[in-house]
Amino acid sequence: METLIKNKQTVGCVDYFTVANNKDLEIEFCQLGAAIYCVKYKGKVITYHPADKEVFLTTGKYSGKIVGRTCGRLADGKIEIDGKPYQIQVNESGKNNCLHGGNDGISFKKFNYSVTETPDAISVVFKYKSPDGEAGFPGNVDFTITYVIEKENNTFTIKMKAIPDAKTVLNMTTHIYWRLGGNDVLDHTLYVDAGKRMVGHESRMFNMNEIAVEDLFDFQQPKKVGKDILEVAKASPNATRGYDHAWIFNNPNEGKVTLSFENTKLNIITDFSMTNIYADCWNDPIEMLNYGMDKQYGAIAIEPQMKYTSYKDLICEANKPFDHYIRFELR
Repeated sequence: METLIKNKQTVGCVDYFTVANNKDLEIEFCQLGAAIYCVKYKGKVITYHPADKEVFLTTGKYSGKIVGRTCGRLADGKIEIDGKPYQIQVNESGKNNCLHGGNDGISFKKFNYSVTETPDAISVVFKYKSPDGEAGFPGNVDFTITYVIEKENNTFTIKMKAIPDAKTVLNMTTHIYWRLGGNDVLDHTLYVDAGKRMVGHESRMFNMNEIAVEDLFDFQQPKKVGKDILEVAKASPNATRGYDHAWIFNNPNEGKVTLSFENTKLNIITDFSMTNIYADCWNDPIEMLNYGMDKQYGAIAIEPQMKYTSYKDLICEANKPFDHYIRFELR
């Protein structure tokens, strides 16, 4: 393993380390939250994350981390399975919701890891066993997050697998913030292969219903992120302040998103049926690597996940694997 990684360092009690392919892709990983700390493409940083690695471990921005057990929000942290109520940890300030699995979610857990290779790829495998009752969720769950970095293509895939030993709720995603260049993401061009989106309570991901995308939310023809974002912000100044919404892919088995800026293009392909897209609408007083202080619309997080109208759609049977992938192609 040691011959496949470089720049290994321990910060706090977790490891950071870098893996590079034979082309133009270099990824720095963090053991906490099975996270990507930094992606470099052709020598340029194209992710948006705290400059201070200690801050990265604790920030509520979820930069680069795998989020779960459930991404998004659970209203009031309340779920019920087979007639039994469970109180899940609430952690969203002022809203009393469980956000991204709570403060004891897997984003803040130390994963074991290994690095292996085949003739075509390098695999970074993170594992964590979440105990019954962690953050209030029922059941023990074995999590395996595998990053597959292709040696001869500027492509990597995240494979997310979880196996519970009892009924529980599961819906993981990645929370990488992308900024391919420029002063913010407003001049980035976005394509989303989705003709419908979810709406609900403040459009904040619970008690949801499907509607056809309105013009402000229609990215089926590529357009600038900033073209309509201020109109979206006007409609919800105290909620999203811009894009923090869920799009339903036209093909539920092969969702596609493309983000581009100048000569860099990022294609995202996934077997998840929906994606949340968050345009970093709320800035934090954090210095970001290479970009100065965090600012509104400084980056964009594309978060593929399972489609759901309530937590009941996310209930996973005992011993039934949650198994999905997200593929990233840089051009």
